[in-house]
Amino acid sequence: RKYGQYEWVRITMENFRRNKGYSNGEIYWMWNDCWPSAMGWTFVDYYCQPKASYYSFKRATAPILLSMTKKGENYDLYVISDEKCGVSGELALYAFGKSGMREISKDIISGEGEFIVAELKSEGKNYRTFYREGKLPIVPTTGAKITEQTENSITVTADSYIHAVEFEGEYIFEDNYFSMLPGESRKITFKKVLLTVIVSLLIVLFFTTLYIY
Repeated sequence: RKYGQYEWVRITMENFRRNKGYSNGEIYWMWNDCWPSAMGWTFVDYYCQPKASYYSFKRATAPILLSMTKKGENYDLYVISDEKCGVSGELALYAFGKSGMREISKDIISGEGEFIVAELKSEGKNYRTFYREGKLPIVPTTGAKITEQTENSITVTADSYIHAVEFEGEYIFEDNYFSMLPGESRKITFKKVLLTVIVSLLIVLFFTTLYIY
């Protein structure tokens, strides 16, 4: 349910930004929960902790955004920028299916049941998006592990493609619900939620990946 909220914000905001000029935005209702709620429409819960939608909105409204759609048999990849200068970098395309991951070129059509991941590396930052036709079923996976942990950071390494890494705990994380490619490592910093007494550090990670069929 939480990731469903993430996807709702991602899809709507990417659509607005792809059509900038025709539609310039949306008013989201609302910022925070006024009572405890499992999901709802808000970005921050009743206890002042960011929800999945918070991280989705943060990523989708960054100055540079990668977005992908499909029209007929063609995939359309958008590099959206609110910067005053152009965007340059290295683009990679991957297809994931029953046989695992394979890198593809712009001229190769994806196979049945595969989904496409695009990654742009520019100015020391990575921007990533994906396209999956039809439903997006996800299941727990053990394809990632914690390789380092400090008082204010945690490093995660993926052994296989991870569609969404979720951190839980009484902390505000630098990033959350992000994807990881095989062999990739991410160091995420975090800070304690204000007005919360924390006895010990307890972070629960839920790794989810797409179920390929």
